[in-house]
Amino acid sequence: MIELIPDSTIFYQWGIFIASILVLNFGVFQPALKIIQARRVATVGDEAEAERYENKIVELSERIDESLEGARREGQEIIQQLRQAAETASTETIRLARENMETQLKQVRSQLEQQSKEVELQLKQHAQEMAADLSSRVSGRHLGKEAS
Repeated sequence: MIELIPDSTIFYQWGIFIASILVLNFGVFQPALKIIQARRVATVGDEAEAERYENKIVELSERIDESLEGARREGQEIIQQLRQAAETASTETIRLARENMETQLKQVRSQLEQQSKEVELQLKQHAQEMAADLSSRVSGRHLGKEAS
């Protein structure tokens, strides 16, 4: 039968129970809690470090974007300056080419006029000689340079 009144074994049971609690507390619970706490600290520390790195990445990304935008603007300015310089050089080259062409055209015109005058003089002389020769043939006498 079951007795509800405690007997002398209760002291042994209490002693085993307390010993079990102490062994479990110092042998299992305390080390497990230390491990859990260390993991929590590491996780919180890792999260904070990850957040710092993320902030740093965002900051560096913004700096890079600003630098790239500045470089793009500077590149566009350089391209614009080069275009203006090329346009100026092109205009100057065309102007010089036109001046050179006009100078050469004037020289060619003057040479043509001079040659035209020379040819005209030669034609006049040749026409006079032909007229004198023709008239001497028609009249039968010699009217050349010697007779003049």
